[in-house]
Parts: sequence; structure tokens; C-alpha cells
Amino acid sequence: MAALPLTGLAIQDHLQGRYDTVAATMDEVLPVLERADDQWGGSLVLALRSMSRFMQGEVHTSFADAREVVAAAERNGRPIPVSRRLVPLADGHAAIGERAEARSVLLRGEVLLREAGDPLLLALTLIRLGSVAEDFAEAERRHRQALALHAGISRRSEPHRTRLEMAIRRRLGQSYAAAGARARARREFRVALAVERAAEHPELQEELRVSPAEVDRE
Repeated sequence: MAALPLTGLAIQDHLQGRYDTVAATMDEVLPVLERADDQWGGSLVLALRSMSRFMQGEVHTSFADAREVVAAAERNGRPIPVSRRLVPLADGHAAIGERAEARSVLLRGEVLLREAGDPLLLALTLIRLGSVAEDFAEAERRHRQALALHAGISRRSEPHRTRLEMAIRRRLGQSYAAAGARARARREFRVALAVERAAEHPELQEELRVSPAEVDRE
């Protein structure tokens, strides 16, 4: 079977949690794409294999694929694609408690995105920097930076604007809660729930309704 249909099947397998099948399929497809010098397809396959290996617990093997995806984007010399590829790598490090490594990757992305002028991607990067900050002051600063960027994003040009604000305030509230500032944490959760069109994101609403109760139990 050709590389493209196999990749499509692998995406479906990934969505259905059949990660071992995905990795095996991508091992078969990757040499075909390399011989065809299909760099875009190769990056897609490596990214998919990286995610599947991570979900299988092959964490550091998945990082090797993720770094190759970043390197491929760097060869094209465009900062936004590079930054997009850095986020999953940072998320992987954060997921296994490697916060310093995640910060290093995200700081690199922050520099690129400030140069490129992409406020949405930069805000998402700043949220992550807040989540892996070394202390509360840095976490608060990063989340406030993300909120300031959000304020300058037009709803007309960015359909995910509401979700972004809810996510930022949820993370900020969690930072306040971790620092023992319960009243400030609850305030951020309430503001997030009151955001215009928040009802369009019921999964975030549910998380935000649960969060104050969790704060009170701590």
C-alpha cells in the first residue's frame, strides 16, 4: 500500500489508541518517504510516531523523533513551524516531570514567536512556561503576559479566543491555589466561567466548576 493511505490509517489507529500499530506502520512508511525526498510527509510521520511512542511509554525514544521533526522545520528556516514542533516536545518533558528541559524548549519557542509576531502561539507557549515556572512569581508573570496578548487578539480573526482566555485563567487559578492564595484562585475560576461565549466550551466549564471545590479541600 502507498505511503499516504498507510499514514491515513495510522492516524485513525492513533485516535483509537492502537499505538503499537501506529509505530510499526510508520516504521514501514518512513523509508519510502525518505527515498522520495518527501520532507513534509516525513515530518508528519515522525511526529505521529513520536506521539505514539510516548503513549506507549517509550518516552525518550519519542523525544528523538520529536527533535528530528524540529530539525526538519529548522532546515526550512521559518520560525512559526519550528515553534509548533517545539510545543509537543516541551509537553512531553513536562509530562514526565522534566520541568527544566520543558522550560528550555519553551524559551526557545518564545524567542522565535516574538520575532515572528504570532500572538496566539506565543500565548499558548507562555501558558506552558507558567505551568513549568520555577516559582510562583514567574508563573504569575507568564500567565499575565498570556492574558495581555489575549486582550490584543480579535475574536473575528481568532475563533479560539474564548477557549484561550478560559485556559489561561484556569492555569493562573491553579498557580494561585498551589501558592495558597485560595481567594485569588477562586476569582480566576469565576472570571473564566463568566467569559463571553464560555458555554461553547462545556468541557472547560466542567473543569472550572470542579476547581474551586478542589481548592477548598486542600
